[in-house]
Amino acid sequence: PVGESDPVGEGDPLEKMVSDTARITHELKAFPVLPSPTLSYSPLWSSAHSKEATECKIPESFINKVRSQRLVQRSPLDLGALTCCIPVLLIHQNHQTASTYTQLTHSGSGWDLICPKGWAMPFFVNLIYNCAHVCGLEELERSAFESGNLAFPRDFPDSEAGRNASGETRTALEESYIRKPPAKRVNYGKMAVPAPFQCSWSSLVNLAEPTSTSYYVLRSIRDLKLVDNYLRHPVGDASLKDKFSTEYYKKALVTVNIRMTSRGCPSPCSMICRPSQSDLASYFADPKGHCCPVEPAVTRAVSLVEGGSIVVGRSRLTNKEIKKATREWHKQVKKTMGSKGEGQRKSPLLSPPPAAPSANQETLASEMLQLEEVKPTREVIGFVTFGGFRHQNGIGEGVGHCSLSRLLERGVASNSHSHTPSLVLIRTSNSNQYRFATISVH
Repeated sequence: PVGESDPVGEGDPLEKMVSDTARITHELKAFPVLPSPTLSYSPLWSSAHSKEATECKIPESFINKVRSQRLVQRSPLDLGALTCCIPVLLIHQNHQTASTYTQLTHSGSGWDLICPKGWAMPFFVNLIYNCAHVCGLEELERSAFESGNLAFPRDFPDSEAGRNASGETRTALEESYIRKPPAKRVNYGKMAVPAPFQCSWSSLVNLAEPTSTSYYVLRSIRDLKLVDNYLRHPVGDASLKDKFSTEYYKKALVTVNIRMTSRGCPSPCSMICRPSQSDLASYFADPKGHCCPVEPAVTRAVSLVEGGSIVVGRSRLTNKEIKKATREWHKQVKKTMGSKGEGQRKSPLLSPPPAAPSANQETLASEMLQLEEVKPTREVIGFVTFGGFRHQNGIGEGVGHCSLSRLLERGVASNSHSHTPSLVLIRTSNSNQYRFATISVH
């Protein structure tokens, strides 16, 4: 049954090692056990049983010695009285998901195995010999994406772990960006991408401080159903806007599922934008997505590295003045990084710059380049936390979060004739090309 916990007493897993030449057969059998409250009780939670299972563990060297003394190779290994009973717990995880776009799927289902301290490696080796596959954190996130489930902490931006993971990812991407020579760096200012390496949730909910953490993800099932119905039928009850117009809901984020209509794949930190009326007219004239809009290039755009971070903006100077100011800016950076040593210039990643010059650099950059904020021509209503090509459906999909107030501000475009989900525009951080996609509340 779904969510069932089964306490099991298991012998030493190293006794039951399967040869790599043996054939593994799987036979499906009916599970006659009905769920009951007693299934959750296991000796695993008893400190006495767990201590006994840890102390009675036989060294692996002894098991290998007994295995080598067998007369018939690949015969079952019998330790006799030395065999100990190990309490384990099996938890059935049945990830049944039925989203807006897909039918019921069992992708990602399986069993969780909980064993006492000191027995993880023997069970792990035994599972590998029995044709189990190893996966890491990236594979777990990909499995959650294929099964239509959220991954922690990636898809929980309002949690402390989610903010720390986002900060680590931003630092890694910025360091990779800094390692490239200036001529090979992408000018994000020219493409109107103000935050290429992070999802700026504070700007979505219009918070005064960029580092504020007062935003939250809306998880009330009742409210999410109302929002999803409104997105599909924006001409419905007008009182719904009044309900979500309070100060409490202005800082709310809504988790959404994204599915591309034809081409393209969303990627992390991609922008979810509201299409204009001309964009909608071109889409309904050509639903295959051959007439997707393009973000015009921003003139006099600048993308610099300042204090280990990326500064993106549009300068009020002329192109000639920008080149001159940029050269002076790089001279100041070289002075702070020090002179050449042993034929190589010191790397900003290996030796941190002094604190005082970095403050002077920030003032100098703002004064010399006279930067102002760049904004895309389409209004940004959310960001993508994870996306890619979903093999189960054969199309690009993703998971993201949108501002509740911006979703309901004017109503994302919806085709009332065919009752299709809401239409949005997706643009990755390294491209000027918009792609049409549909969203629904997760």
